[in-house]
Amino acid sequence: MTGLFSSQRNDAEIINIAGQQRMLSQRIALISAHPSFCDSSASTQQTLASTLDTFISNHTRLTQLTSLPKQVEQLYFSPGNLDTEVKQYIQQAQSRLTQVNCMQPTSPFTLDQVSNLLAKLNEVVYQFELHAKRRVDKVANIELFLWLGTLVLLLLEAKFIFSPMRKAIESTIASLKQSHLEAKTAMDEAKAASRAKSDFLSSMSHELRTPMNGLFGMIELALDTPEKSESYLQKAKAAGRQLLSLINDILDFSKIEAGKIKVEKSPVDLLQLMDDVVTIQRVYCVNKGLAFNYYKSATLPHIVEGDSTRIAQILHNLLSNAIKFTESGAVSLAVNETHIDDKPAIVFKVTDTGIGIADEKLSTIFQKFEQADQSTTRLYGGTGLGLSIAKRLAELMEGDISVSSTLGKGSEFTLSLPLFKANLPPMEVNEVASLRCAVVDDLQTSREYLQHVLTAMTIQPTTFASADAFLDGHPEQFDLLIVDLAMPNKSGVDLLREMAQLNISPFPRVMLISAELELLDCEQSIRRLIWKTHAKPINRRELE
Repeated sequence: MTGLFSSQRNDAEIINIAGQQRMLSQRIALISAHPSFCDSSASTQQTLASTLDTFISNHTRLTQLTSLPKQVEQLYFSPGNLDTEVKQYIQQAQSRLTQVNCMQPTSPFTLDQVSNLLAKLNEVVYQFELHAKRRVDKVANIELFLWLGTLVLLLLEAKFIFSPMRKAIESTIASLKQSHLEAKTAMDEAKAASRAKSDFLSSMSHELRTPMNGLFGMIELALDTPEKSESYLQKAKAAGRQLLSLINDILDFSKIEAGKIKVEKSPVDLLQLMDDVVTIQRVYCVNKGLAFNYYKSATLPHIVEGDSTRIAQILHNLLSNAIKFTESGAVSLAVNETHIDDKPAIVFKVTDTGIGIADEKLSTIFQKFEQADQSTTRLYGGTGLGLSIAKRLAELMEGDISVSSTLGKGSEFTLSLPLFKANLPPMEVNEVASLRCAVVDDLQTSREYLQHVLTAMTIQPTTFASADAFLDGHPEQFDLLIVDLAMPNKSGVDLLREMAQLNISPFPRVMLISAELELLDCEQSIRRLIWKTHAKPINRRELE
């Protein structure tokens, strides 16, 4: 490119020299034929000599060009070439200068010779101009290609450099915005979690101190006033049970958070489990002056596969909450078999007519340390862990808990669990026959009826008319104990408390029966000793 532009810069000079040759050839011919040429006093000869020198110099310059155009080269050096004619023309002009006899101003050149030379020199000028024009066109084409190439390069640069760069910048900006938003959200969540934990610690401190103060206060009163110690100790025991319940909530939640809670899959007597839960929760409803409604579908399977402890824990939690937040009206439990996503499921619906939950709070009540608001905590107490634990347990059992509520009118919590029907392993006849069974009931008719039913099942029971009689008869020898709840002097619960202190191992299976199971009110440690509960009258199918 540099050489091309350098050659192009010389084109104008070369064309000018070639054009000058035409003029010089005409001038030489004119001077040679001028009338004053032979006048020694005139400067015509000097002018011719000077013109001839310039003509020779220009000819030499043109014919010795390193980049002589091919057409010009052919004009100068092909047969009958211009170079020979020019040199001959120069010789003729030089001979004119050296002519001795200059009396006659006769021109050494013929008209045809001068015209022919002029035509060829014109052709040389034309070829130089044509060559220069081609160079200009070539440069123009190169400029065009360079412009197009630059344009293509810019387009490629825009596509492969600037466009990705723009996208990268936009992506970075979007990412930064998203990161900023996430950071802000995380900060808000962290602040909310911090507030929730602070509120939790505050309420937990209150919740733990209240039963603890009651526990120690009642113990001190029992020590100071022995004549009322039994009443005070009963209240201290109730405070201890409340404290234990709080601690159990915290321990359960910590186990769930650590992933250490495993749900079991074993045969569960669903109907018995629900009856046990309802029996206890109905008592709490009655004590608070609330109606308790219980409905179970007739199509419910008797035995299902699941974790009876965790199912009961969730139901107790939902029902306890419903009772706690309901001041008047009713609490209901409805259990149905249904299908969710074409899969069989059991749905438990706990409905109350309590304070309800605001719409904006529904999404947070299953979060840890959360209640509808702090005024709820202050008014009703609680740790804010119960529903979170229930939700996580339901999810561990491949189920879920949902809620719908109207503020001031009540709430409905729905527990859905997958339904896996199962069968309890049948007890061998000889195993049933070998059961050592005791029946403890103060009513003779009840003892006789149960003895008749059990005998028909090849079980030979030993009957007792009171708790004391049973305790005197070596209670550790029995595998199954059927005991009435409401007996005079010592109730069925009192009997179990005394048996628990005997450290009997293995502890017999206990079936608690009564016409009024709603009267069942005992601590959790005693409830765990109860295998089944049945309302009187009891039939053989229930015993089986």
